[in-house]
Amino acid sequence: NEFIWLIFLALFPSTIINFTMGQFSIMSVFLMLLLARLHHHLPLWAKGVIIALLFAKPQLIIFSLPVFLYHLTLEKGFKTTLIQTAWIIAGVTASSLPLFFEGHHWASQLFANLRENSQWLQPNISSLFVQRFGFPPLFSVFLIMIGLGFSLYYSSRHNLYDSISVSLAITPLLSPYIWSWDFVLLF
Repeated sequence: NEFIWLIFLALFPSTIINFTMGQFSIMSVFLMLLLARLHHHLPLWAKGVIIALLFAKPQLIIFSLPVFLYHLTLEKGFKTTLIQTAWIIAGVTASSLPLFFEGHHWASQLFANLRENSQWLQPNISSLFVQRFGFPPLFSVFLIMIGLGFSLYYSSRHNLYDSISVSLAITPLLSPYIWSWDFVLLF
């Protein structure tokens, strides 16, 4: 067994290290690409469950989720997109239920941690411009709008899989909240 792990580690060192460190970034990318590839074969509830799992790393789906919903609207209509959104909300709610059983302090701890994290210099354009060069925090909104605009423009001319791939590729560049572990999107 150790020999097989050594072979995998030699062939895919960043992937193995990513998994052993408990990071979900690679799995998140895999699930989003799998969803893009198989979306015609999956029922709405299954897509909702997959997308709910992707909310474990919401910063990684900031552009790809709108692209998915855009393509779904074009292919199946607005009503189907609303039903899909309901399944996503149901999946996120179901996966969040254990937090409510744990205690009522989890939400305040989450927001306190996010406020503390915002002062760290993250390896992304938004953090660099806001914290190093003194740009206003609303600069992040500008970057998100550029990313969404480009992703949707690209989506209007390409298939879902290519659109998701491109939206995932621009995520580490334009998302306001990205860590070094999330740069696996560039592979």
